[in-house]
Amino acid sequence: MTKTLAEKQLSALKPLRKNGTRVKRVFDKAAEAMKAGEKPVISAIMREEGYSESACHCLKVMKTATWKQLLDTIPDNQLLGELYGLATDPDDKRTKLEALKEIFRLKDKYPAGKMQIGAFQNQVNEFFEDVE
Repeated sequence: MTKTLAEKQLSALKPLRKNGTRVKRVFDKAAEAMKAGEKPVISAIMREEGYSESACHCLKVMKTATWKQLLDTIPDNQLLGELYGLATDPDDKRTKLEALKEIFRLKDKYPAGKMQIGAFQNQVNEFFEDVE
């Protein structure tokens, strides 16, 4: 279910839940690590914040309503810009392919079954024509 812009803005303005401060600290540390170009290890951050081993193992923090609320505060344009940057990186072909697949999924153009190479190349060409 896709939220409208107004719904996203409203959820971002809601106060954090009663236990939301610890979730927010985990979220903020993960965001800082990503800004620094690192891949955050959520379970390690959770351990630092005092979560139990079982909660860390299943990444319970990422399933909370507070986490989802915090994710809604990140603008979609920023996320799509980063994904587009990965898709246009000429050096890392594996990352480029995964980013392109994700873009096609977001645009509902990724087929359920295996895509043939020719069909995939046509969709890639169409995508870059639309972007330019």
